[in-house]
Amino acid sequence: TIKINGAITAQSGDTKINVQRNVTIQGTNKATDKLDAANRTYIFHIWSGHKLTLKKLTLQGGKNTDAYRGGGAIYCTGGKLTTEDVIIQNCNAKNGGAIYAKDSSEITLKNTQIKSCEATGTGTGEGRGGAIYCKESTLTLDNTTIGGSASTDGNKARRGGGIYFEGETNECSIPSGCTIQYNKVTGDSGATSGGGGVYIQSGKLTLGGTISDNSALLNFDALASGGGVFVGAKGTFIMEAGATISGNQAAGGAGAGGGVYVDSGEFTMKGGEIKNNNAQNGGGVYINANQSEAKEGSFMMEGSATVTLSKGGDVNLPGKNDVYLNNDGNYRASIIVTGTLTGTPAARLTMKYIESGAGSGYYPERDVVKGYHNGESVVYQLKSTDVSKFKVTPEPTTWQHPGVTWNWRLEHSDSGSGEGIGKLTYP
Repeated sequence: TIKINGAITAQSGDTKINVQRNVTIQGTNKATDKLDAANRTYIFHIWSGHKLTLKKLTLQGGKNTDAYRGGGAIYCTGGKLTTEDVIIQNCNAKNGGAIYAKDSSEITLKNTQIKSCEATGTGTGEGRGGAIYCKESTLTLDNTTIGGSASTDGNKARRGGGIYFEGETNECSIPSGCTIQYNKVTGDSGATSGGGGVYIQSGKLTLGGTISDNSALLNFDALASGGGVFVGAKGTFIMEAGATISGNQAAGGAGAGGGVYVDSGEFTMKGGEIKNNNAQNGGGVYINANQSEAKEGSFMMEGSATVTLSKGGDVNLPGKNDVYLNNDGNYRASIIVTGTLTGTPAARLTMKYIESGAGSGYYPERDVVKGYHNGESVVYQLKSTDVSKFKVTPEPTTWQHPGVTWNWRLEHSDSGSGEGIGKLTYP
């Protein structure tokens, strides 16, 4: 064990510490015991097969300008990192403003805060993971905060303001007591841009904690998606009972999925609450149209899962914590109910609105809620009581019917493949 007393400041560039054995570095007070890179270098490189444990310390001022490596404070290539009662702040790199982990690294953060860090890269594949870039590795948080309770604590990137998660073998756990807060993405646009709090390109992330007050911020008509969470092509996002996604936003003229944006991955709400999120489309959740029975592009709900209805003047407004079910050509997004719903109501559903009617998502007999059929048998048969828990955002006036608001509702049917469905119908 190496003990630190007071602040140690890097005096020149390229003075990083190579970790090529198991080592513990420990202070007595993280407020005073610091390793300060003074924007001259990153602080640690943890090599494969070796472990670094940090306790009661602050890492700050780390900077990594390497085009192929990342991590303003820590670059981990197949090693193990454990932090306990640690702060990492004011660090930057092209990817992974604070930590870059790859090659089956194992990262465990306990009683740790990462704040005011940035992924600064602007090239292709850069600017990812304002706090953490995790590739083909395992990330576990325990009573840890990514960002903080003030907007100045937030981390920033072009994708994944807090965490960018990539690699099909990745696993990340964010249990109760952990918070992803006030992080943001900015400076990038397009259908796969966003993830203010977390960007799950691939791999599995399980949330039991809180993702709040994060944002995907772009101006004018630029598209940014997933103020809280972006679920990418091969991503799996599981929300457990007790988890919360709140106060996030996907701003800009084409912002989508204030709380969660599901591109062509999978989002399962086993419980928890999504509330007070905003976007141009899908304030609570936006489900893209790339959906199939294989559950690609799917939103699955069961138990106490609730996308809480907005209130007051926002009660029926699109973009105010609603669930947006996209449709495009022959593809029509829907919700798959995998178990009895106990939340009342479960969500308010909004379809694509096109004034001319052509291509609109509002039409009679559209299947918008389904039971769960795994391709061979019915796993959960949708009940009429489940269907009754969903509200529908009224369709605005169309050119064919000026001055008329269409108040749609859902009707239960036993058709389909036996799993049961909820269809759009007129009142």
